[in-house]
Amino acid sequence: MDAVLQLAADTYTPAQVHYGDEAHFPIAKAAAELLLEPPQIEDTYVADIGNIFYKTTDNDVKLALMRALVRNGTDDARRRVMQAALKTGSPPHHRLAAEALVGEFKYVDAALASKITDEQLLLRAAAVSYQLTLLLGLCADPARVSAAIKAIAGKPERRALLLPLALVLTQREEMLAKEVKKFLPQSVASGLESALEGTATLSRSDLRAMGDVRTAEVILYRLKHLFAPEASETKPI
Repeated sequence: MDAVLQLAADTYTPAQVHYGDEAHFPIAKAAAELLLEPPQIEDTYVADIGNIFYKTTDNDVKLALMRALVRNGTDDARRRVMQAALKTGSPPHHRLAAEALVGEFKYVDAALASKITDEQLLLRAAAVSYQLTLLLGLCADPARVSAAIKAIAGKPERRALLLPLALVLTQREEMLAKEVKKFLPQSVASGLESALEGTATLSRSDLRAMGDVRTAEVILYRLKHLFAPEASETKPI
């Protein structure tokens, strides 16, 4: 384990990194991905992994480290990843922690998912709230999901989050999917069904009418396969 962590902290890159560009450390990424496999990561290594997470400038390494803690760590390690996702002050780190939890949602139980409050969904940076919305829809118990649906529907600036929530609930629970679709504009609800069947695409303008610009743009980027492409698309920060 010590050798793998040493490699995960490696900063070798095959190309020069210019200011503003994201770094890519292939050796570190490969080592971080090794942590996704057994044996289980003991709690004594969590602090070391956290230090590498905050120091590396390669987001692929960061994400792999967090996913490893969720998949291959203890219950306490998963709680610590959730705490990182729910903190405020450093959106890229919080988003990556939340994205790791979504990527490894099969290892997240309803009790841990219940740590996500309505405030987290309604007030956090859009990129973070998007991930937390997915996680809650995938893992929280039905009563908590139902309450979140109503909270999001009651916040005009964040109603666009109902779309990704409907997407995951369509695959998880029919009754909850029907509940969230009641709060979607008819054109979006019917468009989602057609998009999932591959017979049509969703309207970008319909989504943009459902909330603030930042939330809509995050969803358009993350779920772009459901929408007709535009001439130019930019990755949200």
